[in-house]
Amino acid sequence: LINRYVLIQKLGWGHFSTVWLAKDFKYGTYVAVKVMKSAPIIYKLHTIKYKSYKKSQNYQQQNNG
Repeated sequence: LINRYVLIQKLGWGHFSTVWLAKDFKYGTYVAVKVMKSAPIIYKLHTIKYKSYKKSQNYQQQNNG
């Protein structure tokens, strides 16, 4: 990753992550890179949120057909 991306500017931030504009040297394009904070409680909250999202998706798929 060190030789592929160069961070250019901070685009936004929140409680759990920061989003940066970066240059991708492999493809010569600009990308958004999201950097998550590494505290264990944040990882746990992110996991809970993802599981809730997946349950919601399964519920919607089961009730749309």
